[in-house]
Amino acid sequence: GIVLDASHLSQTADVKCTVANTKVSVVYDSSVSVWFSMLDVTLCRNAVSERGLIDRSLNFSLPDFNGEAEKSFDNWFAPSELSYAIDGIFRPDTPVTLTGTIQMEAGKHVRIVLKIDRESGQIKPEVSINYEDIYYLECPQGFDPYM
Repeated sequence: GIVLDASHLSQTADVKCTVANTKVSVVYDSSVSVWFSMLDVTLCRNAVSERGLIDRSLNFSLPDFNGEAEKSFDNWFAPSELSYAIDGIFRPDTPVTLTGTIQMEAGKHVRIVLKIDRESGQIKPEVSINYEDIYYLECPQGFDPYM
């Protein structure tokens, strides 16, 4: 504990914090812009009423890369089950749909990466989902994990 008194008005303390939510990133690799005419990702969290959560749905469309290698869209969610739907048109006219669920845990960073796989002489869409621990998080003043 820290005790402030007249002779010690300035005390310091180290506070260990842990991340209570899950960071979810939707990452578009620039390779998809060449091979897809449309590529949308929708994230949906259903309400968990006993925890006071509400339904939440976000949609991300194929971005304009402007010479960048990838574009990432980051959002924060309370730990729960998150469903995702990936819909696109693989050129010239092949529809691609992928759905699934992710169990989100506190202090994890889930990356949903969309790119083109060029292995084995084939060109095909690839979606990978990576879980990473968050060991350090820069918290600028005014940080709001729900933005």
